[in-house]
Amino acid sequence: MDIFYNPQNDKVFEALFGRSIVAWNSAETDVRNLLLYLASDHGKVEGLGPRILVAELGTRHLCQTIQAYAHATLEDETAMALVHHVSVLFDN
Repeated sequence: MDIFYNPQNDKVFEALFGRSIVAWNSAETDVRNLLLYLASDHGKVEGLGPRILVAELGTRHLCQTIQAYAHATLEDETAMALVHHVSVLFDN
């Protein structure tokens, strides 16, 4: 009997690991969509400009950029706080 944990033989581990990857990808897509909305002047600007901006950002830059756009485009303090909160959660 092997006393060491071997995740390759553990179907529960594989399922949970796969589920966490799907959840992470979903969260990243949602944050990118939120930034795309802010970068496109709340959905008013069409075209590739905002999409190219969002597509090229890594996780750290995505968080910093979404906070900058929130402060630049949102007038409501609650909305700014919510976007900041999402950014912090995503970054952590």
